[in-house]
Amino acid sequence: WPKPCSEKACMLMLSFSACSQVQSAPWAQSITIAVEMERKTQGTTRQATCRGNFSFGGFTVCIAAITAVPRGLRQASRARRFAKGHKGGGGAAKRSQGKAPKEADVLTIRLSGGVMRGQKINSPDVLLRPMMHRVRETLFSILSCTGVFEQSARCLDMFSGSGILGLECVSRGTGRVTFVDFSAKCAQAIAANCQDLGVFEQADILRMTAEQFLAAPEKHGADKPFDLVILTPPYEEISYPDLVASLVASPALGEDTLVVMEYGATMGELALNLGGGCLQGLRSRKFGRTVLAIYVCRPSGKDLGIKPKPEEFSVAWN
Repeated sequence: WPKPCSEKACMLMLSFSACSQVQSAPWAQSITIAVEMERKTQGTTRQATCRGNFSFGGFTVCIAAITAVPRGLRQASRARRFAKGHKGGGGAAKRSQGKAPKEADVLTIRLSGGVMRGQKINSPDVLLRPMMHRVRETLFSILSCTGVFEQSARCLDMFSGSGILGLECVSRGTGRVTFVDFSAKCAQAIAANCQDLGVFEQADILRMTAEQFLAAPEKHGADKPFDLVILTPPYEEISYPDLVASLVASPALGEDTLVVMEYGATMGELALNLGGGCLQGLRSRKFGRTVLAIYVCRPSGKDLGIKPKPEEFSVAWN
């Protein structure tokens, strides 16, 4: 076949409608057609050079060579997304996490590992920013050798939302999880998810702020330090320095407690050591606009199962 100058790839297209009106042509004849291909996240029009087509069984098969996607269409699509309030556009007002979203904004998420892998987690009817699937998989892969997924281990999931992270821990073997969220709808959703998955007896669900719980965890059944603490707060609605101060002063944390903190990349980088050295950095991973940092509280020197990589952190709080 003659190779068009702008050709990027060749493909075999099975077309039920787009090519149905293209008349049969000799194989040597080149016919240029426009093929409308709707992608999942953005609509683009690609140009294809038809190398021939024939019909069988009621279907039309078109052998085509795909040419470049017009740059103008990509730019126009990106401009439309920006105008609707996506990153960089500034076209939409900010919505606070925990407020009721449009129906289309309610996400369906599933557990990514453990004995309950693939089970659906129902999201509350509020605006949430759940941890991305690949971020969850990376996090729990890093934690897999730390002992936090044993029956004797206890996890604290704060700013729980749907409870997905605490339930991921239970699915992987953690004996007990305490969920803390200020939203009544989130607390109800977590209770319903635990009930549906048959792990309600392994959960403590508390409707309060993180600061309220950290100030007196013993009043809410947490009579000893947790093995793992996970914090995924709404980035722009809390003060991270204040949250860290509440953490390090709380009896909910003890020697070798692992602390996982998610924050926005636009904040800069969290320091290697936080809370006057009480929290010492182990790992920090960036996923697009999300950063995941793992700390250990007052390390005793025992093997934690995580190889520290201090080079992943900044030297001071930005």
